[in-house]
Amino acid sequence: MKMVRYLVLCMLIVSLSLGGCAYLQSLGRRESQAEIDESEEEEQPVPPDESEVKLASQAREIEELRGKLQELHIQLNQLTESRNSCYQQIKRLEEEKKRSQDLFDERLKRLEEEKIKSEQSLAAARKRQETLGGELEQAHSRLRQLIEAREKETQELTRLRAELTEELKGHIATGKVLLNEEKRGLVIVIVGVTPLRSEGVVVRPEDKPILSKVARILKKYADREILIEGHTDDEPITSAQFSSNWELSAARANAILRYLEEKEGISAKRLSAVGYGEYRPLASNATAEGREKNRRVEIVILFTKKVY
Repeated sequence: MKMVRYLVLCMLIVSLSLGGCAYLQSLGRRESQAEIDESEEEEQPVPPDESEVKLASQAREIEELRGKLQELHIQLNQLTESRNSCYQQIKRLEEEKKRSQDLFDERLKRLEEEKIKSEQSLAAARKRQETLGGELEQAHSRLRQLIEAREKETQELTRLRAELTEELKGHIATGKVLLNEEKRGLVIVIVGVTPLRSEGVVVRPEDKPILSKVARILKKYADREILIEGHTDDEPITSAQFSSNWELSAARANAILRYLEEKEGISAKRLSAVGYGEYRPLASNATAEGREKNRRVEIVILFTKKVY
């Protein structure tokens, strides 16, 4: 709006300038014509009084015209200065317009570039969202499978524990067998088994029915690994066959392992044995009863499944 007002003012000044010039030209022609008329009148015979009056009148008119002409020159100079000032202002405004346009174009270019980057980022985010959605669905599916497998596992372990409890309830009642559930699996503890004799560590006859009952149930759960652990009390060993309770505990575990494999038909792929010596006691070794409990074999039915 400010620029429009300046343009209108400048056009008005130019118009006035052109009009003033035309007016000055008209005054010049009139002054020249007056001088010609004056010269012609001097040549014509006129009465002296009328000639003097006319000359005086023309002289006054000429002086007035000269005064007006001088005023018009002053106005013309002022208008010219105003016009030049307007031209300069217009030039400055054009330069400012150009700078503003350049800034606008540059800003618009940056915005376009940012828009393209934003669209690319949005497309990448949508693609990532789709990928994550697929991964999330797979994770949910896997979680459902794990939950179902866990529920099935829990049901199976509950059934296994119930079957073992039912089969071994008489031995559990006498304290000969303990049945515990630990983080690693179900643990069947057979107390006081595999005594050391001259021919080595052997399975006692009274323990064989226990192992047979356990084996019968283990065969129904063929994908379960079985770890057999041997333990001793803390009394030093005096046999020449074993140098320490480590070897004796390992021999006890191996005796049970061989019996389950050879006599009961449990796959050797499912079986493993380890000896812990006297370092994991169930009871105090200060009494005969405590030492009897510590001389034991533990059959661990591991929670981890294997396919054979």
